[in-house]
Amino acid sequence: MFQNYVFSFYGTLAEVKMNLQEQGLWEKLSVYYGIYDYPIDADTLRRSFFTALAQEEEKKADKIYYEPNYEDILLRLFNAKKLKGKNKSPKEVGRLFHLLAAEELTLFPQAKKTLELLKKEDRKVYLLANAQKAFVKDELRYFGIKEYFDGLYISSDYSLKKPSPVFFNQVINENKLEKKKTLFVGSDFETDLLPAKKLGYLTCLVLRPGRVLSVAEQADFIVENGELKKVLEF
Repeated sequence: MFQNYVFSFYGTLAEVKMNLQEQGLWEKLSVYYGIYDYPIDADTLRRSFFTALAQEEEKKADKIYYEPNYEDILLRLFNAKKLKGKNKSPKEVGRLFHLLAAEELTLFPQAKKTLELLKKEDRKVYLLANAQKAFVKDELRYFGIKEYFDGLYISSDYSLKKPSPVFFNQVINENKLEKKKTLFVGSDFETDLLPAKKLGYLTCLVLRPGRVLSVAEQADFIVENGELKKVLEF
């Protein structure tokens, strides 16, 4: 076994599907804003969000693999309007946005047991995810697996996402991960594993049921049919 395991999240440990275009999301969010003395209709709120998102991405167009923070954008939209009264900013807007937009939250069958076994063996376990912090932390709590991670590296915290080598080096450098003792585990070769391989680390590609391995996907280890517990055998 390895001493350190760095997991991707979506597609590797869980399946989470979001629908940011759902009208009900924006209608309920507009009600929430109204509670905080910010009257805004759903269509205007939706247009404002996506306009602000596009502007943020354009502003950072020269920053490779830039990751915007949705919660920050939602709070900036709120705070941009001068309010009367004493109501504070809606601190839970990121969490509410996530709950309203989520259409599927599924933890893969062997994910929790695998993490539990790794911790029983006193291994270090890290999460390196392209995700929104306001979303993924709630998902980890909901799935009951947050306690198994020694560190969470979430792209919205760093304004960078995989496959940025700078993002990979955050978890590597901060935890002094040795190459021979660390395994990177993910379900997307180009995004999750290729950067790790270029940095000299060993990798494990997790294939979901029905997915066929392509010739270009040259991982050191392969887990087929979502049999995640096999990572303990490497």
